[in-house]
Amino acid sequence: MYPRFSTEKIKTALTDTPVVFVMGPRQSGKTTLVKNIIDDSWEYINLDDQTQFEVAQNDPVGFIRNLSAKKESQ
Repeated sequence: MYPRFSTEKIKTALTDTPVVFVMGPRQSGKTTLVKNIIDDSWEYINLDDQTQFEVAQNDPVGFIRNLSAKKESQ
């Protein structure tokens, strides 16, 4: 994988922020970058799924609460 200058910035942001948004053009390595940074204790969420996006958009607090419940039950 090519070295990513954003890696350290993302890691720093994750030390005190539970959510980090990574944005960039299609096919630029965003998913690969994030999946190489996080481990099994983190949950990767992709809002490309229209149903998941609509739930998050219509009830953002409930969406996040549901994620926490899923993580605790694992």
